[in-house]
Amino acid sequence: MPGRFREKRPFTMLFFAAFLLLCGGFIWMVRRDLALRLPQAGVSVGGRDEIVLSVESVDMEREIQGRQWHLTAEKLERSPSQARGYTVEISLFDEEGKRWLFTAPQADYRDDLGEVRLLRPRGSLEGENYSIKWSAGEAHWVEGEEGWSLSGGLKIEDSLHGVLLESGWGFFDVDGGVLLREEARLFWQSP
Repeated sequence: MPGRFREKRPFTMLFFAAFLLLCGGFIWMVRRDLALRLPQAGVSVGGRDEIVLSVESVDMEREIQGRQWHLTAEKLERSPSQARGYTVEISLFDEEGKRWLFTAPQADYRDDLGEVRLLRPRGSLEGENYSIKWSAGEAHWVEGEEGWSLSGGLKIEDSLHGVLLESGWGFFDVDGGVLLREEARLFWQSP
């Protein structure tokens, strides 16, 4: 028996040395990786970098001035001063039963101005006895205002009453009132 133990000892020592070398290499790699400075994902604004948080499949609700806002977006990018959403849908409900719906391929929100800007939006306004569909080049809302400014070729259609309105610029107030400017045209067809 004593001869068999001596034959295994060099193999055991070699295995133990290889194990220590492997552990030492692993510890060295972990320390090296922990010491790396990770690049910050972000955008440069005015010469300084801003970190961007990107989230997919966003669904959030918020109450503003007694109205319930519901926002969904396929993707949302957030920096310290603004947010940008892609494939956005915004629903606004009030206590009187009116429902606003906005959809847009892109929406921007700026914290410093408290404003929302939708690019190429489409939407609808539904109330007790009306249903209006609209589209525009851009929609703009500022916190504290009682409505949305719509520009870039505005079209409003009330299919229940056979009315189509076109204008270069318009304003919807939250009660459903519409103000049109810049070559407003009215087309009426008997329903």
